[in-house]
Amino acid sequence: MKFSKILTVCLLAISLTMFFACKDDDGGDDGSGSGACPDNVSYMSDVVPILNKSCAIENCHVNNFVNGDYSKYADLKGQHDLGKLKPQIENGAMPPSDTAGPKELTSSEKNILLCWIEDGALEN
Repeated sequence: MKFSKILTVCLLAISLTMFFACKDDDGGDDGSGSGACPDNVSYMSDVVPILNKSCAIENCHVNNFVNGDYSKYADLKGQHDLGKLKPQIENGAMPPSDTAGPKELTSSEKNILLCWIEDGALEN
């Protein structure tokens, strides 16, 4: 009987230790090692500069491009609503390697875009 009480106390102590040591901070890490989402990702301040550098460039997402003109919020939001933005950012498909601009997004740029998408892709 005494052994089972000691065993119960030990198991409880181990369980509590594991519970508090293995907390999930839900930081929004996208697997790229870039970390948690910054507070209040802004379309105008954070997303547009990335788009202008990497997406809305010559022969890409500009001027009636078949997959959207990303210099226009409505076209970008339309691609988001179709579920096409997030997978292409996550798997590194965009930007493609044959573009005039950067050949890939930095982990920080990916994180900003993914956080913005997770927040609802607002025009803020």
